[in-house]
Amino acid sequence: MTLRNQLLFLLALMFGSVLVAKTLIDVSRIGPEVAAGARAEGRLALLQAGPGIEQAYRDGRMSDVRAALARLATVGGPGRAAILDDRGGVLAASEQPLERVSAAAAGLAWATDVAAMPTPEPSTDVVNESLRAVVPIRPRPAAAPNPELQGPAAPPPPSSSLALALQTDLGLRYAAGRRAVAIETALIAALALLMLWLLSIALRLELERPSRRILQTIEAFDGGDRAARNGLRGRSELARIAKAFDGMADRLRQSEQDLLDSQVRLDRTLQALPIGVMVVRRDDGRPFFVNPRWRELFGIPDDASRDVLSLLSQVRCEHPDGSPFAIEELPIPAALRSGQVAEARELCVRRDDRILALSVVALPLSFSGAESFDAVLALAAEADASSPVAVPTFRMETPSRGATSSDVASVVAHMESVMAAPAVEQASAPPDGRDTVLVASGNRAELDSATRALEQLGLRVLAAADGSEGMVYFGREGPSIRVVVLDLALAGPSGEMLLDEILALDPAARIVAMCGYRSDLPLLAASGKIAAFLTRPFRAERLCETVRQALGTTIGV
Repeated sequence: MTLRNQLLFLLALMFGSVLVAKTLIDVSRIGPEVAAGARAEGRLALLQAGPGIEQAYRDGRMSDVRAALARLATVGGPGRAAILDDRGGVLAASEQPLERVSAAAAGLAWATDVAAMPTPEPSTDVVNESLRAVVPIRPRPAAAPNPELQGPAAPPPPSSSLALALQTDLGLRYAAGRRAVAIETALIAALALLMLWLLSIALRLELERPSRRILQTIEAFDGGDRAARNGLRGRSELARIAKAFDGMADRLRQSEQDLLDSQVRLDRTLQALPIGVMVVRRDDGRPFFVNPRWRELFGIPDDASRDVLSLLSQVRCEHPDGSPFAIEELPIPAALRSGQVAEARELCVRRDDRILALSVVALPLSFSGAESFDAVLALAAEADASSPVAVPTFRMETPSRGATSSDVASVVAHMESVMAAPAVEQASAPPDGRDTVLVASGNRAELDSATRALEQLGLRVLAAADGSEGMVYFGREGPSIRVVVLDLALAGPSGEMLLDEILALDPAARIVAMCGYRSDLPLLAASGKIAAFLTRPFRAERLCETVRQALGTTIGV
């Protein structure tokens, strides 16, 4: 149930409870109000009609008595009125058939007590939604004896008391009262429903829609759409929450972009390092990073599904004296086992009847800063005198603890200091004095054809079949490379990424771009990143002429 529905349900429950209570109170008031009104009306009717009925009865005008009783019977509703004696007889009634029955048969037996004990004031009562009113009246006087008649005088009749009784059915009044309460309750309920409906619309506009939009934005952002934003305006609490989320999303997106850029730069740097780098997880012994130089030195495949022991078992490792190197004695297994820095300064790798003398060091890494370590970082380089890079020996004050980020930073800084001078010397002095051209193309036939054509011009050509190999070449010999012939459709990393990385390392690099038709060629040409374009298909002569123009020389002429 949504928040809007919950709020509406609570309001409806509250209004309904109040309405039910009000209805019960109003219904409970109907009985006393109707009874009080009927009793007052009956009392007044008896006081007004009683003397006239009494006089007509004493005068013997029975037709007038019956007519007055019929009018009296309509007071407060349909009913009956009669004159009763103290013996329970009906002397006169609003309905003539009642004069031939007793008071009990006529339903007026309750009035005989008043007839027997007359009181000067009317008596009223309401019983079972029926008004009962009675007042005493005087009977007719006895007839005087006729003096002309002879004989003894007749004895006087026994004294008797009479009562004027009224009984009215108040059911219609009670029903009218209940109907009025029901109509009032229905009107209030309709008004409450209208208010709830209007409130529902207001809540939908002010609460449900913004809440749903915020929820959809959060779900989209969590699903990977870092451009998802709420875009809500206003000063309500939900709008402020939405604005706060949008601001947080902008900062998080920028942080992720900065982190991704740093990761890409780091990955490219590690890929281009002339030192072999491997990082192995501690929990399963599988490498999650291996740069091309490591694969080149050890001749192992890039297979992340195999652990490092399985990969190293394919490499023939020897001591300088030719004795085999046990796998568990290699630096990576030793560091995984002991959690301490391990190194091998004289590790010989036999490959294709060729022996490479390597210097390898492995040190534990702690990504979380805990006492234990999470992975092992291994560095390897050729250890012979002709190698421009040497891996130094690293000593840690607490070898039992995993290296932290500061330890790794010191290692990397020391590596850079060792690598800097030889790299400059190598870049400033190419091996044979020829100009160096880097050709990077994913098409092997095109790469071989371009290499042959440029070598025939007397150029030194570095041929890269993918982006990773191109990064390695430019990382080693970047300053000595005069021209880069780059395939923009290159794979792993892409040609455009390699283009940006080359310009980041050497803003003055001259780049000849090979590509097919692209809609963004004018934008690339206007960016100033590309010195010249070679749109496919092209001949070797055009390639050579474009490289000559980029070099600014007349080589091969």
